[in-house]
Amino acid sequence: MSHQSLLRQRQRRAGPNPLQLELPFPFAQPRDTSFAPARETQLAPTRDAPPRETEPASLREAQPAPLRDAPPASGEELRARVHDITRDLIAKARARWPRARIPEPRIEFRLRGRSAGEACAETGTTNYNLALLERNGEAFLREIVPHEVAHHVVSSRIRRRVRPHGPEWREVMDLFGAPARATHGFETEPARRVRTVPYRCGCETPHLLTLQTHRRIRRGIREYICRACRQVLVAAGKTG
Repeated sequence: MSHQSLLRQRQRRAGPNPLQLELPFPFAQPRDTSFAPARETQLAPTRDAPPRETEPASLREAQPAPLRDAPPASGEELRARVHDITRDLIAKARARWPRARIPEPRIEFRLRGRSAGEACAETGTTNYNLALLERNGEAFLREIVPHEVAHHVVSSRIRRRVRPHGPEWREVMDLFGAPARATHGFETEPARRVRTVPYRCGCETPHLLTLQTHRRIRRGIREYICRACRQVLVAAGKTG
């Protein structure tokens, strides 16, 4: 018996092998889909169906409206801001120097001319230029108010005479987080025409002093000398 005949007899005895079954048609073999990724079936929109939304309607409705420029603050609002900022700055100074007696200054808005603000140690007053405050707004509040309150804090803490913009004043300005500049850079020409008083000296150099400086000289608070001849200035109409 040939070798092929022996193989046929063994196959008939063992029965058919399920792994080697032949299908009647080669293209009808079953497909193994156990590991195949699932496909998403999407229905085509009908003509009456609404268009597909890219984002929820709630998000579209919650979008903020375009920003608009805020109206400028009025003079009354700016004055109230000066009072609020002054209280906050005084609270910072009291927390920094708890043993010092630092009262809140009396706030006035009577200053005119080129000066933006001034602090008087004798009366405990801070005086501001309302015209410059209304014209410069936030810049005035950031620079001028801390500047004058720092002068008030220094005069309240230190009773001896110190330089106006010395290290004591700069220390307070650092505490307030404000720029330690001695002068401001605001435009002052349209604010008010400054009145001047003519003064003379030994070299006949013309001097025009402001009315505020003139009053200080008349009260005997200060004297001014000419840089050229080093003589004391006197009013032009005064003799002797």
